[in-house]
Amino acid sequence: MAVLENHHCARAFELLTTDPSCNILKSFSPERYKHARSTILSMVLATDMAGHFEFIAKFKNKIAGSGLDFSDPKDRQLVMDIAIKCGDISNAAKPTELCTKWAALIMEEFFRQGDEEKRKGIPVSMFMDRNNTVIPKCQVGFIDYIVTPLYEVWDQYMNEDKKFLALENLHKNREYWKKQQEAELTGIQVG
Repeated sequence: MAVLENHHCARAFELLTTDPSCNILKSFSPERYKHARSTILSMVLATDMAGHFEFIAKFKNKIAGSGLDFSDPKDRQLVMDIAIKCGDISNAAKPTELCTKWAALIMEEFFRQGDEEKRKGIPVSMFMDRNNTVIPKCQVGFIDYIVTPLYEVWDQYMNEDKKFLALENLHKNREYWKKQQEAELTGIQVG
């Protein structure tokens, strides 16, 4: 359903159309505006995690099969959608110092949502309960099951000669979080 992503799109285009100082598309022809809007909507909706694995599979199949045809608007859109997905979940692919700062901010956002759900007497969403969510375990799972598969297929597409720094960071960050998880289980403080 992508409720949040649809809301973001609706609000962004509301601002574009009602506040002339925000309308960066005002000089576009109606046809160009329609294309830009469609492109932006597709990219924002691609960040909905409900379709995450479908996007990865589609991109992987495209690369392994006939390849991408940049004269095809659907292929160009797919690359942009995958690129924005990589940016959307990139915190785990950053250097460890940034990764941990972003993880703390994101988890605090989750916990505040969980606090609000508790206050309203509704079931607390997964990973949102500050009293029983193990952050390192959560981060290892996020890296293993969400971020790494996406970045591996992006690396295949980019086909760089050098190592992909984001994947190196993912491996380092996974090890960092795994050590934190083990320390939490044993009660030993890890720096």
